[in-house]
Amino acid sequence: MKLNINFSSRFFALYVALLSCPSQAADSVFAVQDLQLPIAVSHPVISANLLTNEGNELLVMGVNELQQRSLLILGFDKKTQQYQPQDIIVLPPALFAFDIGDDKSTLQRLYFLSKDQLWHYRPATADQPSAIVPQTAIRSMYLADNADFIQQRDFAQDINYDGKDDFIIADFEQLNLWLSNNAGSLTHQQLAISTHLRVEDERISFNEVKLYFADMNNDSLKDIVTVDDGQLQVFQQDNDGQFTVTPQPITIHPSISGINWWDKIEADGQNPDQSNLQHRVVEDIRDFNGDKIADMMVRFTQSSGVLDKTNDYELYLGQIKDQQLQFNLQADSQIQSDETLSGLQIVDIEEDGKLEVMLSAFDLGLTQIISALLAGSIDQEMLLFSLNEQHHFNPKPLSVQDVEITFSLSRGRSGEPMVKIADVNADGYKDILLSSGDDKIEIIYATPQGKRAFARKSVKFSVALPSNAKEITDADINNDGKTDLILHYGRLDAEALLKHITILTAR
Repeated sequence: MKLNINFSSRFFALYVALLSCPSQAADSVFAVQDLQLPIAVSHPVISANLLTNEGNELLVMGVNELQQRSLLILGFDKKTQQYQPQDIIVLPPALFAFDIGDDKSTLQRLYFLSKDQLWHYRPATADQPSAIVPQTAIRSMYLADNADFIQQRDFAQDINYDGKDDFIIADFEQLNLWLSNNAGSLTHQQLAISTHLRVEDERISFNEVKLYFADMNNDSLKDIVTVDDGQLQVFQQDNDGQFTVTPQPITIHPSISGINWWDKIEADGQNPDQSNLQHRVVEDIRDFNGDKIADMMVRFTQSSGVLDKTNDYELYLGQIKDQQLQFNLQADSQIQSDETLSGLQIVDIEEDGKLEVMLSAFDLGLTQIISALLAGSIDQEMLLFSLNEQHHFNPKPLSVQDVEITFSLSRGRSGEPMVKIADVNADGYKDILLSSGDDKIEIIYATPQGKRAFARKSVKFSVALPSNAKEITDADINNDGKTDLILHYGRLDAEALLKHITILTAR
């Protein structure tokens, strides 16, 4: 199956209006470019280097006037210093997922999945138009011939560090790996990682098991890790880029699970009783303290009722003993709060290999919920925690910032704030970017030479923000070391904005 659509620059000239307007903020943090598009945008815009243009291209997924799912590619034009359309292509309805490859040595590739095929986007050449073309046959748990929605999934990775894209695709009774080799072809390998089966009343669902990719045996090779109750299962990578068929177990605290508490079914067929709940689940496995050894972040949930629930975050530091990775049965450090913590983000502010943790904190009491519903919003705090010299999280956060979640009862939707940790001024330290209301972005600059980690006062930049600002894309689209932002709008916003994106290029 191959789909060709010729690109007409005259056609796009009728639709795409590029307006370049200078920032009105005194600090001139961003240059603004507004684009009116021929499709209604349905996904966050992606920045990737697919074509030979200067800088990255912007990949816009959306729906055209015929309600066909479409891919629009925008490229930077040196003459106009603006983004211009490079290609548009209708996506076959069989595609259910897409991803950008990890290989950045040359041009990146855009991949797609259908139930039995891996595809990629082929740019136009002098001899042939652009197209979505098949790459290899696959096996997967996704058996639908047509998909109502296409979503971004992380199935294309360079998991064996050879500079080539590999593919990880779940099936019912095994995990399928397609590993790139030096001959330019793909080697298929299966691992005994089955999907998670959930039976509830007359409904049966299959969910992918969460995978972690980390060096678990101190050989500088990335292994594949899954979590069972009280155990990590490690499929070790060998020197040929393959993975062991039999996993190596690592003992962890018996209460630690790989499944969220709300996904568990107890012996009576019901979800766990929230009146007396204690549950630990692995959130991430990676090196947190910069010692080149994998660590484990765990979320510990306790509740005595639906509205009386707390989440603590526990850090278990990996240790090499007798040439084996081990974890203490008790957490080495933890983050606690009287309020409910959620929304874990892991960042490296100084790019020094020591990771920081950002969490949102809010009060889940009945009074606060009623007040939030009446006001149409709820306040939450964003807390940023760092590790000290003893590899413990400091109880006092590096930064505390207030943001707001909004609700639309008529539409049954909520608007989430933008919270980004990114380097806006290319000084090598990440700054904090927050949405403020519906018309401002606040930038809190890092102050590495000062007594505080971040500036006391923020710099505000005025721009019309989407209601769901969480989906604002942050990326260095022109490769100048500064983080840029791309805004797209959704159902909570005015209908006229659905075919609109705003590009904020850091000055």
